[in-house]
Amino acid sequence: MDPAVKPRDDKVPLHSSPQKTLNAEVFEKGLGEITFFKKFVPKLIILNTIGKKGAERMRKLAFFVLFFAIPNCARVRTNEREPITPYQAPLTEARSAEELSCQEAGNVWDVTTHKCFTRRAYCLTKKDAVWQNGKCFDKKEQCAARGDGSQWREETCISARDACLKDQMTWQNDKCQTSEALCVAKGLIFKLNEQGVCVLKTFRELCDDPELNEEAAFTLNALKEHSRALLCESIESWMQRQTSFRLVGVENQRKLKDLSLFIGFSNLIELVLENNSIEDLTPLASLTYLETLHLQNNEVRDLEPLRGLNKLKSLYLDRNKIIELSHLSDLTNLQILSLWDNRISSLTPLAKLGMLRELYLNKNDIGDVSPLKTLSKLERLSLDQNPIAIRENKTDANCPKEPWVVRVLRTFCID
Repeated sequence: MDPAVKPRDDKVPLHSSPQKTLNAEVFEKGLGEITFFKKFVPKLIILNTIGKKGAERMRKLAFFVLFFAIPNCARVRTNEREPITPYQAPLTEARSAEELSCQEAGNVWDVTTHKCFTRRAYCLTKKDAVWQNGKCFDKKEQCAARGDGSQWREETCISARDACLKDQMTWQNDKCQTSEALCVAKGLIFKLNEQGVCVLKTFRELCDDPELNEEAAFTLNALKEHSRALLCESIESWMQRQTSFRLVGVENQRKLKDLSLFIGFSNLIELVLENNSIEDLTPLASLTYLETLHLQNNEVRDLEPLRGLNKLKSLYLDRNKIIELSHLSDLTNLQILSLWDNRISSLTPLAKLGMLRELYLNKNDIGDVSPLKTLSKLERLSLDQNPIAIRENKTDANCPKEPWVVRVLRTFCID
């Protein structure tokens, strides 16, 4: 080894040069405050091997970090904090106490005006609000509180009916229903066509329906037996040729209930369906050629399907559950009407039946026969077992006795 070159002493610190030495005390103090330097300065000593230039660069970097970067960073963080004004704290505490006192009293604290209101007074500060039954209601809540189905639409309260029509639905029997639901409710024989109109199904559509209900299937079997045919096409052909059909129920045997398939009797003039369990007459509405109809001893309540059968001359509805006769007022060709043993009380709809010759009304709840005084062609009248049949109930008001009154009626009222 060249004696002129002295070996490097590892124990000599990097900053031992007198020209470029950092203040040792400041450096030591900085290292004590910053954990970064506590952790990494020993590594800087090891970097002594990089030479004087490398050590000089590291010293400059440490000087910059210690005296410039760290103080500026601390100053920026300090400036980010918003100063707290001395009078804010007491003001907040006072407001909170007042608000708490307001709420404890069961009142309402308005955060906008910082005032305490009773619930009623606070309600009336709102636009279009009302105080009712201890509650505050705005317009929308007032609409819902009506309890009649009213709805809030486009900032307006509209009735349930108007809302229904606005949705292009049908309002019927105080209910909103779709056209499809109404059509289904009419019964098996109706369908909704492509135009959205509820129309009658054809006999073939019903006969070929694999989902035919039990009662309709029983009717179909009865028609097969009478027509002696099995195919729907053959049964329909037979039905169209019939002008009279009779199917009387037998005691202790299953009885006819569903008339859906009777729409195939398009040319029927006489129909006898006594002693069955028929309730719905809707399918008979299509039998417009009917002149005679026997429905004694069934379960009929509604006569609405018969209102269009203008060719009817004889109608027998004894022993049913009929209350209202208004749907018979248009059957002006009726000559014989038998309504024994029902629940009829008013005869007003019969006043228009000027062709009526025979009228049988035994065993009902009739107390006024004055509507019958216009029936000039009446020849036979039976009113036994009614309140009006009692002599004490026959007054001039409910039982006319004038000479011009039809003879059978005047005779009944005088006796």
